[in-house]
Amino acid sequence: MTGFIINNLKDIVLPILTFLGGLILKWAQKVLTVSYPAKKLWKLDDGQKVSFVIANPPAAFRIDESEYTKTVYMLDYKAFMIINVFLSSIYKKLTITAEIEEEFHNRDIRDHLVLIGGPVNNPLTEKVMNLINSPLAFNSKTHEIMDNKTGTQYIAEVVDGSIVKDYGLVIRTTNPYNKENSVTIIAGSRTYGTLASAESLTMPFIKSINKKIKKNKNFAMLLGLDVPGKPEILKIYQLEA
Repeated sequence: MTGFIINNLKDIVLPILTFLGGLILKWAQKVLTVSYPAKKLWKLDDGQKVSFVIANPPAAFRIDESEYTKTVYMLDYKAFMIINVFLSSIYKKLTITAEIEEEFHNRDIRDHLVLIGGPVNNPLTEKVMNLINSPLAFNSKTHEIMDNKTGTQYIAEVVDGSIVKDYGLVIRTTNPYNKENSVTIIAGSRTYGTLASAESLTMPFIKSINKKIKKNKNFAMLLGLDVPGKPEILKIYQLEA
C-alpha cells in the first residue's frame, strides 16, 4: 500500500517539479539574456518617469481638421512604440508619457527624456544637442549627420524618388537639465534612420553596444541601413559621464 502511494505521489510531484523547473529556467534565461543587458544600458529604475518628445510633422500636415486632431510622422510614432513596448517589458513600473514637441512646453524637461527626431522637426533635440559635447551631430538646417572628428557627412540616398539608404543617430547621455537623469536622442537623416535608431536600442543590438562602451554608458552611435533592411552599427563614440 505504501509503495502504491509513493508511486502515485511520484507521478503527481515529478511533473509539477519539471514544470516549475522549466518556468524557473525560462525566467533565468530572460533575465540573463534580455533584462540584465537592457537594464545595464538603459539604467532606469522602476517607479521613474520617462518622457518621450516626438518630432513635429511639417505645419501643413500637423492638424487633421476632419478629425480635429494633430498628426505625427508614422515612422517616428513607430519608433516611439518600439521603445515603449520594449521598456515596458523590462521595467514593470515605469511611467511613460509621449507628446509631440510643440505640446511638450518643457514641463517635464528634468525627467528621463527620449527625444525622437532630429533638429529639423524637433527643436528640443537641437536645444539638447547644443548643450552636450558629441562628435556626432546634425546640421540643424538640413538632414545631414556630421562626424566632427573626421569631417564626414552622412545623408540619406534617394533614387527615383525613394529612399534607398539612410543613417541613424543615437545619443545617450546625462540630461543637461537634470544631472540625475538621462537623455536619449533617437534620430535619423530621414525617418527610416530614426526607426533604425529605435530598433538599435532593443535586443539583440543592445548586446553589441554593451560590448563596445564602458561602464558610464554615455555614447553617440551612428547607424547605416539599406531600405528596406536591418541597421548596422557603423561607429560608436564614448561620451564623458
